[in-house]
Amino acid sequence: MMTDPLRILIIDDDAVDRTAIRRALKKSKIDAEITEIGDAERGLQSLLAGQHDCAFLDYLLPPSDGLSVLRSARKDGIGTPIVLLTGKGDEDLAAQALRAGASDYLSKDTLSAESLSASVRHVTNLRKSEIQLQRLASFPDQAPNPIIELTKDGSITYTNPAAIASFPELTVRSSSHPLLADWSSICRGLVEGERNTVTREITLNQAFFHLTVSRVPGDLYRIYALDISDRKRAEEQLIQSAFYDELTGLPNRALFTDRLGGALNRVKRQRNRSFAVLLLDLDRFKNVNDSYGHQAGDRLLVSASDRLQRCVRTEDTVSRFGGDEFSILVEDPQEIGEVIRIAERIQSELEHPFVLGERTVYTSASIGIALGGEGYSASGDVLRDADIAMYRAKAAGGAQLQIFDAEMHAQAVTLMQVETELRHAIDRSELRLFYQPIVELASGQLEGLEALIRWQHPERGLLGAIEFIGIAEESGLITEVDDWVLREACREAAVWADLGENFSRLSVSINISGRSFTRSDRADRIREIIAASSFASHSASLTLEITETAFMQQIDRATALLNELRPLGVRASVDDFGTGYSSLSYLRRLPLDALKIDRSFVREVLNSKEDTEIVRAIIGLAHNLGLLVIAEGIETREQHDRLAAMGCDFGQGYLFAKPLPSNEAVRLVQAGTKWQPATTLP
Repeated sequence: MMTDPLRILIIDDDAVDRTAIRRALKKSKIDAEITEIGDAERGLQSLLAGQHDCAFLDYLLPPSDGLSVLRSARKDGIGTPIVLLTGKGDEDLAAQALRAGASDYLSKDTLSAESLSASVRHVTNLRKSEIQLQRLASFPDQAPNPIIELTKDGSITYTNPAAIASFPELTVRSSSHPLLADWSSICRGLVEGERNTVTREITLNQAFFHLTVSRVPGDLYRIYALDISDRKRAEEQLIQSAFYDELTGLPNRALFTDRLGGALNRVKRQRNRSFAVLLLDLDRFKNVNDSYGHQAGDRLLVSASDRLQRCVRTEDTVSRFGGDEFSILVEDPQEIGEVIRIAERIQSELEHPFVLGERTVYTSASIGIALGGEGYSASGDVLRDADIAMYRAKAAGGAQLQIFDAEMHAQAVTLMQVETELRHAIDRSELRLFYQPIVELASGQLEGLEALIRWQHPERGLLGAIEFIGIAEESGLITEVDDWVLREACREAAVWADLGENFSRLSVSINISGRSFTRSDRADRIREIIAASSFASHSASLTLEITETAFMQQIDRATALLNELRPLGVRASVDDFGTGYSSLSYLRRLPLDALKIDRSFVREVLNSKEDTEIVRAIIGLAHNLGLLVIAEGIETREQHDRLAAMGCDFGQGYLFAKPLPSNEAVRLVQAGTKWQPATTLP
């Protein structure tokens, strides 16, 4: 059976793209008559003529765009199926195209004979449906879709059974029915215009209909109604997934950014307008996921989103960006105090317990605030500043709010610069190790050296660890830095072991970050580094110092790791003891050798009765567990003698020596340096 070829219109200003589409259509073996037009104005005129079965319309079509052409065609009642083409896949643009009336959407990046063929088949099916609908109109009682005939003044002369079933409320004269809205202008368009049909879409009783109105003999007008509810629901689902978070139903980042852009434009046009952005992160959310599973975490996010919406006004926008990060757009606050009150309401609301099935959990929020004004030109800048403020709130311990200011931005830029320079510092051999003596208090004998990292910055000079270790941890460089410290300390200690008896039993201590300590490959890395340096062949020992907070983050993993390293002669010490986790039960579980009393207690050991008793208790506890005690930050002889009298085993601090470069530390050891022993012992 012979069929007429499809009349296909290609509207694209790029001749190369038009040729590619034509060739792909030819390769798909579609029987088609193809018309090519290279500009928007002539393309719209050709669409308005209604002479094509389908059209491929380029999105980038100067001087406007393809969406404008599409909207104009639909506004004029053109029902020709139109497929929008764009240079790349974009879900947001797809949603816009479908809302504007596109029948399909294709990306030029993935354009092929197969994709074009599938799209054309879809268009062909639409055409066949229309033809069948027109054919059935000759015996409308059997037609599956509603058909209504009526006069110019809206008097209904005929309704087929499908129309009666779909629109039971229709009467012989029902010009107020939604089906007949703007009826006089539709008729006028058919009489006065050059078009044979007018199309429109209506919503009725939660169903969507595509209406085709045409003139028929007898000075009558016929409405063909096609139920397109399934297609509309699919479009709505696409829009929902493009602009709303699937879990919470809140606007997502794309929609929030769009609304923020609108707020920025209003501020630019009217100087009395304002806005604020709150960016917040749920504190300890990872603990909920790790402890109770992701389903519990999801329930927490849904409950938190409900509470957040109760804290804002109807005109404000609450959005979920992803994970446990939420954002709020406050429209036209009267003053900064109003924004702060919203943030405080949020913190208060989140303080109440969350009941997740049989479990009750608690959380709080770190909130960063950026106040919008004329100083901003892009949404990304506002979000960047709110993000900086939020991380400042998290760094302050969480459950806090911070308002962005210029100083924060300057610090953020500096941190980014330091991170970049630190990456180069490792490659350029700018890192150094300094060593501070650890001395036995009772005898004054040198027990060991603690390796302390420094950075010989080419412009800022010698930098202490406090100026860059935090940045290394945030950026993920800390594992590389820790490996360098371990490798360099083992290398130097192996060399020293050949320098004489004073080095033979020297202990070398290094600090390991909690973030790198619990990595699954940490034991293997330490084993490889020790083997590569030949450190293990000497009698000197290696001690790893880790803070008690780091131990407690993954105590089972920490215990397994230390047990793996024990056969290598690697010792372990708790650094900064007394400042972290309050439970002491972990001391019995971990294979430890020593505790290091934090310098904050040592500093006040002569002045504070409370600190003195804390130090005494730590020493007693450690000795009862078979652990040695090292006091950090000893600066005076009085501190030295008081600690020794309490039974403290070792100490380090400026009383003995400042951290020394490697060559000076070697001279100190070679000289057999000995310090004055304690005058009072327990």
